Amino acid sequence: MLAAVASACCWAQAVQDCQPASSNAGGALYPCIHCDLRVTFRIAAPDAHKVLVSTNNSDSGIGKGPVELVRDKDGMWSVTVGPVVPGFHYYWYVVDGVEVSDPSSESYFGHNKELSGVEVPEKGTDFYDVRNVPHGDVRIHWYHSTTTGSWRRAYVYTPPDYDRNAGAGTAELWRFDRIDEIGGHKTTVLGHPRVIDSPVGKAVEFNGVDDALFVDVHPLAGAETFTWEIVFRPDPGGAPEQRFFHLQEQDARTGGDTATRMLSEIRVIDGRWCLDSFAQAGGQSRALLNRERLHPLGVWHRVAMVYDGHELRNYVDGVLEGSGELHLIPQGPGHSSIGVRINKMNYFKGAVSLARMTRTALSPAEFLK
Repeated sequence: MLAAVASACCWAQAVQDCQPASSNAGGALYPCIHCDLRVTFRIAAPDAHKVLVSTNNSDSGIGKGPVELVRDKDGMWSVTVGPVVPGFHYYWYVVDGVEVSDPSSESYFGHNKELSGVEVPEKGTDFYDVRNVPHGDVRIHWYHSTTTGSWRRAYVYTPPDYDRNAGAGTAELWRFDRIDEIGGHKTTVLGHPRVIDSPVGKAVEFNGVDDALFVDVHPLAGAETFTWEIVFRPDPGGAPEQRFFHLQEQDARTGGDTATRMLSEIRVIDGRWCLDSFAQAGGQSRALLNRERLHPLGVWHRVAMVYDGHELRNYVDGVLEGSGELHLIPQGPGHSSIGVRINKMNYFKGAVSLARMTRTALSPAEFLK
């Protein structure tokens, strides 16, 4: 066993000679770092005949080549090497000729594969230590590359409080005042939707039979909370069930539609309509449909779907229609359809003037007026 030494040797609060590496998996005691920067590796392999520890860096202090571990009577293999150069070092075990990762280490991607790693601290240097101060985030952003013609992934650092004013800085406004482009995005046009003048400004009118617009973007992809507002006019003469706006996630590898989606729909009952809002992601879903709250057709309305991270709510003209608990993961990149469901079913008869997608949960007082 390793001998215990005075805590003053290296760590002020340490009571043992060897401290678990900060790179270990939660609760794992090995690899551990001695106060003279030697490192002890230990792994359970009771049926093995030979165990080595190896690294890609011969100058690390771990060893010029694979280092053999010694077996104890309980089948635990261990070795102490070093002193090891301060810093982060990849390593792996070779058990009876087979390379394996250390189950006591977190996994780190290096040399084109997942490897184990050990972080050896440098005395007097605490720059990389985790402290109780505001922290930013590293976010994964999927985007379609016009260069490669494929979906790619980017890692983006955002500083602390980046989302504090999300309502002011991360809203996307789509005005329906032309057919070929909506919100700065090129459209694919189905049928013959047309631009009209209305009391609320320009709008695009759909015939409820074969008119629709498709946009190759999901405006709320990646949003942890959101408010989705639409200014629209449902007209008489449409089908009993109509989908007037659909946000759809696509598989990043295949481009096919996943089960993850958001839908704004109406149900027509006795010549009036009610709002049907639906959201699904990560196996969680919620439909909000109140058949008792009916509204007149042929009139302009403002509807909203709001998600605050815990509850989904929908509104008509600023009045709450329904709510329900929901735990959604952020949706991935995808595409959108207006005037029909993304699979070209349940066409909408009416007009859409404006849509605003905000990456925060707004209150009714903050809705479009």
